[in-house]
Amino acid sequence: MTAIAMDRAIDLPDEILPESEIYKLGIDLYVDDQRFIEGENITTEKFYDLITPRSTLRTSVPPLEYIVNFFRKILDDGNKEVMMFHLSSKLSGLANAIRLAAEQVKDLRVHLFDTKQVSAGGGFAVMRALQLLKEGLNPSQVAKRLAGFSKNAVVRFSVMDLSYLHKSGRISRFEGILGTLLKIKPVLGNTSDGELVPMHKLRSKAQVTKKMVSDIVRHLGTRKKNVIIAVGWAHSSMKDIALELEDEMKAELKKILTIVPEFIHLVLSPVLVCHSGPELFGCAAYGES
Repeated sequence: MTAIAMDRAIDLPDEILPESEIYKLGIDLYVDDQRFIEGENITTEKFYDLITPRSTLRTSVPPLEYIVNFFRKILDDGNKEVMMFHLSSKLSGLANAIRLAAEQVKDLRVHLFDTKQVSAGGGFAVMRALQLLKEGLNPSQVAKRLAGFSKNAVVRFSVMDLSYLHKSGRISRFEGILGTLLKIKPVLGNTSDGELVPMHKLRSKAQVTKKMVSDIVRHLGTRKKNVIIAVGWAHSSMKDIALELEDEMKAELKKILTIVPEFIHLVLSPVLVCHSGPELFGCAAYGES
């Protein structure tokens, strides 16, 4: 039997894959230096209830023993193999910790897959892997089919408060001060090698959504096979903005796609919020040529 596993920096709604059907590796969350592990001693909903505008948020790679026990649980459940999908190795030391832990569980064959993505971008890899496994491919064949995955997936998100991005090192202090003064709203996205960088710097929410839509439409213009699209938000106050983004995107996608698929809706993971802040929304798309 082959199990599917992922870390919690990857977003995938339960209606797509119930939590009972997938193993999710927790990542340490710190709210004002109080340690939590999502899915164990805090839920996503309670995390959002707990944080305030003054909260200091951060994450850290869980202890190696914790990850080893995660793989041992998969083995004890009767699995001989597991496909482990993880956050881009360019963004965290988590990937290396997962590799070291997997080496210590000798009777479990662990197929590591660097999604080179975050959030829904990584979730798309899990979804495609499940489809391919159901078609009869083995884990090695699935990994080969998904070798160019990162080039087929695009993630875009924006934040209304730049302070968290400054604290997490995604933007410099100077950029943060200047952006706040000028009310600049960045659009961040993934590069094909797994980096997360500012793609655009805009002045209004309307410009942000328009640019996100154009990036997604351009991406899917040459990738119209196996299309998957998602919109997500962090704090509930961002939900209406995300749904407006969805409406604008649907209108434009109808011009290039014969059938526009149903959008996946995501409440974004606390891991992402710890680095970007709760005033966060975005979209992601996957398509093969």
